[in-house]
Amino acid sequence: MLTLDKRIKFVHEYLMARAWYVSQIYPPSDVCVRQLSTTISWFVWKGDIFSPPLSTLYRSKGGGWDLTNLPAKTHALLLYRIRQQVMKQGTITLAWMRTWGLNAKGANPPFRDVVPENLEYLLRFAMDLAYVDEKGLMESKRAYKRRAYNTLYNISRGVTGIQDMHISKI
Repeated sequence: MLTLDKRIKFVHEYLMARAWYVSQIYPPSDVCVRQLSTTISWFVWKGDIFSPPLSTLYRSKGGGWDLTNLPAKTHALLLYRIRQQVMKQGTITLAWMRTWGLNAKGANPPFRDVVPENLEYLLRFAMDLAYVDEKGLMESKRAYKRRAYNTLYNISRGVTGIQDMHISKI
């Protein structure tokens, strides 16, 4: 009996709470992201005959419902956590970054042959370094995470070719 905005709020606050927590440590697989997206879609649109794709809900509050994009947010949270690990002295992540030369930002990072295949999340981190700058001195954690999310979301929109659905009210 929830309205659409209440269902979206429920998705953000309850359904995805554990996913946000876990995604800071383990990057979700494509199958997991697909299953979570299907669950979100079913919960938001259940019982409706007309169910537009979730990409129409991702638009900001000005023209949409501001539903959080699952892959972009999980990558942003993981990016933030790895950046924190690289800043601490004596961590294994910092040692890996130095060994493979991933701690320097590059315009076109050619790291595909350097990073082992089973550490794909480090390769993803190295690729994201080229697009998401480090946290500013006066920037809060929340603002940095939001900036990283917006950057990664806009990149994913360009890669997948998501087009906004134009819906007009009568």
